[in-house]
Amino acid sequence: MVITDNIGVQIKSRRGKQSSFASGVMKEQDTYLVPLESAKNVMATPVVSIGDNVKEGTLIGKPKDRYGAFVYSPVSGKVTAILQQLSLHGTMADHVLITADKKNEVERFKPVEDFSRKSLLERLMISGCMDEDGELCYIKYIRKSASKKPKIIVSCVDNDPYQSACEVLMRENTEKIVKGALEFKKLAEAATITFVFQSHQKSAISAYKKYVKSNKLKDFYIEIFPDLYPLTTMEVVRYISGKTLDASGRFQNGLYVESVFSCKEFFEALNENKPVTEKLITIGGEGFARRGNFVVKVGTKLQSIMDFVGTPVMESQKISFKIICGGSMSGIAEESANVAIDSSLHSILFLTAKEFADEKEYPCNHCGKCADVCPAKIMPYKIEEFLLSNDLDFAKSFGIEACTSCGACSYVCPARRYLAQRITNGKHKLESRGEN
Repeated sequence: MVITDNIGVQIKSRRGKQSSFASGVMKEQDTYLVPLESAKNVMATPVVSIGDNVKEGTLIGKPKDRYGAFVYSPVSGKVTAILQQLSLHGTMADHVLITADKKNEVERFKPVEDFSRKSLLERLMISGCMDEDGELCYIKYIRKSASKKPKIIVSCVDNDPYQSACEVLMRENTEKIVKGALEFKKLAEAATITFVFQSHQKSAISAYKKYVKSNKLKDFYIEIFPDLYPLTTMEVVRYISGKTLDASGRFQNGLYVESVFSCKEFFEALNENKPVTEKLITIGGEGFARRGNFVVKVGTKLQSIMDFVGTPVMESQKISFKIICGGSMSGIAEESANVAIDSSLHSILFLTAKEFADEKEYPCNHCGKCADVCPAKIMPYKIEEFLLSNDLDFAKSFGIEACTSCGACSYVCPARRYLAQRITNGKHKLESRGEN
């Protein structure tokens, strides 16, 4: 089935041939600076001390609160420092510095004794598995759905013009992803599984169809969306159910949205007793000499990745560039290459001046194009007006909390207003007031 009723924008793909290449593996580093912030505001407290010996998979951080994640060492070695460091998300967070000993010693979970719902939930909780929105997967499954026929939805979509990690992961790990989805189906006591693709993902779609057919799997469905941006969790739910998620962005109406990443990681946590210690990441942008998808261990610094793939543009400091983590449309421009990757990252872009523009803003003409493309169905230009007059309460009343920070509003604005940036900053101000 192909979905045609869309709200979104057409963005020229920047993937090039990188989606057709097999994934690579980044070489092991001498040190790893492991963030105890697994995603924005998902914090952990260190449970190791300086001088401790660890193995790959040793627990080094426990949840700071109910929204924190378990964090594990990506290598065997020694803890040489615990320090506050700038994170990918622009906040100061605890990091554990580990010096690798090259022994490649491994620590794993105890095997699951039974695959009951309780055991599945416990394993998902300690795995460190995050969903597409940077939220802990297990929180969605704590309470059983009130729906009689809940559904698992697996997003296989690279929701950025540069990113291709989803397609490559789907193509290379189809069995793990399908079996991981089956485990989520069991956990949610769901009736069906629906895999979501975009029309350009022909090789991934082919791999999925072939596996499902050859294994005679039942209750598996496929939805193919046009190549429009954004295709966030909110959009996927709206297209499939006709209903809109609330401002929190959490699951509802018996729909559980997972990504190919979380399906693979859940399968490995259950069947290989392996915690999340590495990610498949798209390395893109004209500033990199080599572009593609690489398996990178959590705690690897951006500078190490830049050295590994090569950055010839750095030889001339006269050329402007930006290092962006998380995608060109909704990612964060990093102020330092000394930050380290966490378990929620899917892409790193090194963009030259050819690929971004610092344009002059013009007064808003109230054309409404930003509202037309907004997946949250809010009015970005009105919210910007209130933010510019420092009226957070009116901005809140106009739905600022529902913003997904997709950037589509800024992309289509003929006046080149920095709508997405201002609204995101406004959300942060609300968070600091404890109202979001």
